[in-house]
Amino acid sequence: ARIEAAFPRRREAVLCAAAPDLLMVLKEIEWAVPFYRPGKTQGRCPSCGGIQTEGHAEDCNLAAAIAKAQGN
Repeated sequence: ARIEAAFPRRREAVLCAAAPDLLMVLKEIEWAVPFYRPGKTQGRCPSCGGIQTEGHAEDCNLAAAIAKAQGN
């Protein structure tokens, strides 16, 4: 029983250790989809389709995950 009780803490520790890398990847893909407008190219969110200069949709899962990882 004692070993079983340790596993959730280990998983939590592993996730906490990986969190900065996971956040970095989320931010790398946040505006990764190119969106072409006359005269310039902008990024588009792969989750909600929002355009970088206009922001995410209110229900965007990617934006919510980034905000949560940043403590917002």
